[in-house]
Amino acid sequence: MDNGHRWKRLTVSEAAERLQISKDAVRKRLQRGTLQHDKTLDGHVYVYLDVEEGVDGTDASTKERGANGEHSGGMLRLADVASLIAVAGAGTYVVGLFAFWYPISTTYTGDFATAWYATSLVSRNVIVGHGVQQLLLPYLALMLFMGAMQLLYLYTDFRFTSRDTLLKRATYTVIITVTALLQLIAVFWGLLWYYLGSANPVALFIYWTTLWGWLPPNSVRAFIALGLIFSGLLYAWVAVLASIPRSEGHRTPTASSFGERLQTTRQFWLAHRPHSIAAVTLFFVAFFVFVLLISLLDTKPPLSTVEVSGQRPVKGALLTHSDGFWYVFERQEDKQKDKQGKGKPEAKLVAINDDKVKDAEVLE
Repeated sequence: MDNGHRWKRLTVSEAAERLQISKDAVRKRLQRGTLQHDKTLDGHVYVYLDVEEGVDGTDASTKERGANGEHSGGMLRLADVASLIAVAGAGTYVVGLFAFWYPISTTYTGDFATAWYATSLVSRNVIVGHGVQQLLLPYLALMLFMGAMQLLYLYTDFRFTSRDTLLKRATYTVIITVTALLQLIAVFWGLLWYYLGSANPVALFIYWTTLWGWLPPNSVRAFIALGLIFSGLLYAWVAVLASIPRSEGHRTPTASSFGERLQTTRQFWLAHRPHSIAAVTLFFVAFFVFVLLISLLDTKPPLSTVEVSGQRPVKGALLTHSDGFWYVFERQEDKQKDKQGKGKPEAKLVAINDDKVKDAEVLE
């Protein structure tokens, strides 16, 4: 048993405490032969653990590096979290800008440059608020839902670990398949309802079939480009998950309890932290592109209607109130007809000084 190692003889309880697992888990490992042990004549079992082996299975040199570089390791984890927060913050702000800029350009100004100037007048707090509503809230809800589904999968996998009979294998397959299908359907319809306001199959079919008729050509090209980017990001996300090295046989070690199964899963993802961070980042970026894709279909700006009375009554869409001025898009109907014989809705951005405002009422 020497093999160049220094072994320590421990009881089952001591081994469980050292490995930070339950005594039942130690006995399971003894049965599988993954722990060195012996049994005395009176029936007592003793476990042999490498003296240089840490609690988590790392050797002494790795443990020493962890002790000496504890702060650097902590800073690395903090840097990982900070990077994810930075990506989320940047994505939220960009989505908030897009939620104002694109609908304003298609509804009021008719060009991107003027719409961008108008959007720059809006408070950053308002921009971020719309970004949170459009990106972070549905993303967090999606993560909670997928986390619950993952727990259900892990529990099912734990309950049917052996799958030594045809009935168990069939039951396991049915549960996993049905759960996956329900998850896909729930996510699909939930996102459509949140962003488009309807999950009615008939209404959505009519909507999609008439989409290309009213969507501007530039928006169609942007829609196709974003769709391709979204597909590429999803493919990269799946590729990252598939590239995570698994143990031989791709089977998770048998757990004696569901809590141990969760702990094993947690240790697996922590052991492959670069893959985990890449997968989380890619999924968030893919969802960010998806929100931009959906935003192309929503041409109504998130502006409230305001009625300003004073020297000259003005009614229109309130862009913002900043630096003592009310910025309002005053809608007008162009009397001239375009080539298709349709009237062009136009709007001019009016800046009204507070001194010239007698009363202002936000209608919706």
